[in-house]
Order: sequence, then structure tokens, then C-alpha cells
Amino acid sequence: MKDRAIELLDDIEANVSVCCAITMEPDEVLDLIEELRGIVNKMES
Repeated sequence: MKDRAIELLDDIEANVSVCCAITMEPDEVLDLIEELRGIVNKMES
């Protein structure tokens, strides 16, 4: 489950520059993704 969550975050991160910029700055989204990735990585498998 943890691996799938990381895969999804990677997919979202790869598309931030395409889908964001209207409602949020891409850099802000990338910061949130990194924060969430850190949380997920700290979770037990």
C-alpha cells in the first residue's frame, strides 16, 4: 500500500507543471507532495 501511495505521488509530481498554475503555484504543490511523501515514508508498510 505504501509503495502504491509513493507511485501515485510520483505520477502527480510528474504532472504538476501541466495541471497546476491556475489554482495553486506549482512550487507550492511540489512542497505539499514532498511533505506528504515524507509522511508516507515514515508509515509502516
